[in-house]
Amino acid sequence: MRGLAAAGLLALFALSGCVPASQSVPAGMCLSPVAPQALEPITPGLGAPTGALVTADDRLWIADASSGAVGRLNPDGSMTVWAQGLHDPGSMVELDDGSLLVAERETGAIVQVIPGLGLFLFRAADRHLPGITGMVNAPGDSVFAAIPGQLIRVSRAHEEIILHGLSDKPSLALEPSGGILISDRNIGLQRLDRSGVLGIIAGVPPIRSIAVDHHGWVVFVSDTGELWRWMGRTGTRLLSGLPADATVAVDQADNILVVDPQRNRVLRLVTSFIIQPARRVRAAFGKAVMLCLPIERASAYKEPITMSVAEAPPGIAAQVRQQPAGTQGATLSLLSDLPNRLKQGAIVLDVQSGTLKQRLFVTLDFGG
Repeated sequence: MRGLAAAGLLALFALSGCVPASQSVPAGMCLSPVAPQALEPITPGLGAPTGALVTADDRLWIADASSGAVGRLNPDGSMTVWAQGLHDPGSMVELDDGSLLVAERETGAIVQVIPGLGLFLFRAADRHLPGITGMVNAPGDSVFAAIPGQLIRVSRAHEEIILHGLSDKPSLALEPSGGILISDRNIGLQRLDRSGVLGIIAGVPPIRSIAVDHHGWVVFVSDTGELWRWMGRTGTRLLSGLPADATVAVDQADNILVVDPQRNRVLRLVTSFIIQPARRVRAAFGKAVMLCLPIERASAYKEPITMSVAEAPPGIAAQVRQQPAGTQGATLSLLSDLPNRLKQGAIVLDVQSGTLKQRLFVTLDFGG
C-alpha cells in the first residue's frame, strides 16, 4: 500500500449510483438490484447500424452503413470512430491480436482494423465477387465467410469453398465448441462440426440473423421479426415486432444485443445482469468508498456477483472488499502518494458472476 494523500484531496468518480443524486447512501448499505427494461436502447442515434461485435474486453463495436464507419461505444455513451470509408460494413470478428476484421456486404472485401494504426486489406474487393452476409473466426489467420450460395474459408493468401447450395443470404454463428451454425432459408439451420460433419437442427423457425452465447444457447431473429433463444430441440420466443433486417449479438455476460437499422439504434435485452456507470460520487483518499452500483438482474438469474480491481493508474492502490451476500455493491479503498502529478485517470473493475463477466471503467478526476 502507498502513503495516504493530503487530507483535503478529493477524488471524483464517474459511476452509477443506486439512488438519485439528491439522496445519500448510508454507510455500509447497498440497495437491491433493479429490474431491467424489456428492451433498452444503449447507443445514441446512428445512421444505419448494420453489425455489432462485443470484443474480449467487453467493449461494443458497431458498423454503420450510412457513414461507412466502424466505431466503439465508450462508457459515457459516446462513440469513437476507428475506421471510415468502408462500403456497407456488416459482419465483424475479433482476431487474437485484438484487431478486427470487417466484411463489406456489397463488395465482398474484408478489411482489418487495427486501432491506432489504420486499415489493412485482408480480402480484396471485386465487382465479380458476391458480398459477404456472415463471418466467424476460423483456425489460424483465417475466417469462415458466408456469401450467396456458398460457405468459404478465407485467409490473406488463400480461399477455398467449404459448402455449396446455400441461399442468397446465409448467416453464421460460432459455437463455444468450435462448430459453425449456418442459417439458410433453403435448408434451415445447419451445424458444421470441427471434423467437417454437417447436420440439420430440426424445428427451428426460418432465421435471418443468428448468434450463440457462451453457454451454447442459440439466439436469432426469425423471418417474422421474432427474437428467439434456443437450445437443442426447444426454444423460447423473447420478443416480437423486430424489423426483418435486424441482426443480433451477445456480450460477455450473455445479454442480447439487437441491431435495428430501421430505427438507427442498438438495443439490449438483459438475460443475466448489467451494470451501467452514470453518476458521480465524491470521496476523500485514504477512506473507504461505498460504490453502490445498480445491477440490472434478469428475474431468472440468481448467481452471486463479485467485483475486483483489474487496473489502476500509477500511484493509486485500490482494493475491493466484497459486501455481504444479498447486497449489490462493494467497498472500494483508494490510497495515493502522487496527488500533485496525477490529474486524471481511470480504474477498471472486473465484475464476475459464474463464467460470465463484465468490465467497468471508472473515470477519476482529482482536485482540491
